[in-house]
Amino acid sequence: MNHTIFLVSLIVCFWTLPCFGKNQTWTEVSARVQKEVNQIKLETAETKEIIKKERAALLQQLARLKKAVLREEKKFNRLKGQFETLLKQEEKERAQLEKEVQETKSLEGIVRAVARDANKLFQNSLISPEYPQYLQRIERLSEAKQFPSFEDVQAIVESLFAYMKASGRIRQSREEFIGPKGIRIRGETLRVGDIVAFYRQNKDGESGGSVGFLRYDPKQRLLAAYSGDTSWSVARAIRKYLEGNSNVLPLDLSGGAILERLSHSKGIKEWLLSGGFLVWPILLVGLTAFVLVLERLFFLARIKADTDEIMQNFNSLFSQGLLDKCKELSATNDRVPVCKVLAAGLAHLGAGKDVLENALHEAIIKEIPRLERFLPTLSVLGAIAPLMGLLGTVTGIIDTFQVITFFGTSDPRMMSGGISEALVTTQLGLAVAIPIMLMHHFLEQKVDRLVADMEEKSMTLTISIMKGEGHGLAPEVK
Repeated sequence: MNHTIFLVSLIVCFWTLPCFGKNQTWTEVSARVQKEVNQIKLETAETKEIIKKERAALLQQLARLKKAVLREEKKFNRLKGQFETLLKQEEKERAQLEKEVQETKSLEGIVRAVARDANKLFQNSLISPEYPQYLQRIERLSEAKQFPSFEDVQAIVESLFAYMKASGRIRQSREEFIGPKGIRIRGETLRVGDIVAFYRQNKDGESGGSVGFLRYDPKQRLLAAYSGDTSWSVARAIRKYLEGNSNVLPLDLSGGAILERLSHSKGIKEWLLSGGFLVWPILLVGLTAFVLVLERLFFLARIKADTDEIMQNFNSLFSQGLLDKCKELSATNDRVPVCKVLAAGLAHLGAGKDVLENALHEAIIKEIPRLERFLPTLSVLGAIAPLMGLLGTVTGIIDTFQVITFFGTSDPRMMSGGISEALVTTQLGLAVAIPIMLMHHFLEQKVDRLVADMEEKSMTLTISIMKGEGHGLAPEVK
């Protein structure tokens, strides 16, 4: 730097020498140059000094800046470490929070599910009228959107414990319920756990009265009587228990399903009326057949089927020639067809074989109509009954198609009348015909056995006469 300034000064001097050639001497020029050189040196020294000071200041400033940078770096590293620690803690806290949120949602779901189950349980429970406060709170909780409180959870637990206690005891009281006619009445009720409930509608202090089963009506929050009549035996059992004369009660272990079905089932009268007018002819056929079957059973029951003992006695007397005793034996058992055949054979002793066989055959033929009386009628009735049922099926289907023609198939209830008529008449026709056919077959078999027995005994008598038994009363063999 200094050498450069000196050379620049020399160049300036030599460059200015020609300017001073004519008027100034070399000494003056040299002095002036020297002066300027000195001035330049002085300025150079001052400049150096300034530069030195500035350099020292800059170095100090640089040192301070380096220290500041170092401090900032340390501070940055410390903050970075804290940031990373906080970040890790944040992630840990976030995971913990998500876990707690998930557990909270699961807990909320469990509480709501329990609330819905409890609500459903109380909505169909016979115990609900005793605890209306629990039912209202559970209903509100099952429909609420906010997170259930501790009091809500406590209410669910209390309601379930109350239900458990109530379902294990029998409660008899007087209270208001909905009667069979759909109006509110007051009467005696008996609840057996959550299984079944009964009512007895009577005045205070009176025994008897109508009894029946109860169900829970969630709309009116009261016990309500099932529609329909309770059977006599069940009503009697309920009355005896309510009066303390018995410890036996009819129960519906299906939770009311059987009682509900019985309440909607048709009675025998309603069922017959749904079959149309052909039901009555079918019933008349069944009644006629029933009377005829009773008459045949009574008649055939009076006829002794086992005639071997009679025939053995008859043969013993006949072989001894005691014909009067034989006739007396036949007359004594005149209700037995075999004895009538034997009497016919005794009446033709001494006649030829053909005459004797014809006489016995004629006696058998005379007995057959008496034995087979009404059997053809029963056969006809057994055939008519299903045909009448089939006729009812046809008329019912015709009615159904007429309804479809006028009203279409939009409402199935419009077609139920014709379908019921078709099915009921068919069912009733078969129900009447099957017993008639079975009884006809039974009676026919019994008659066949009696006829076969008469033929067998007539053949035995013929053989005895042909052998010459009866002390030479055998006819001449032609």
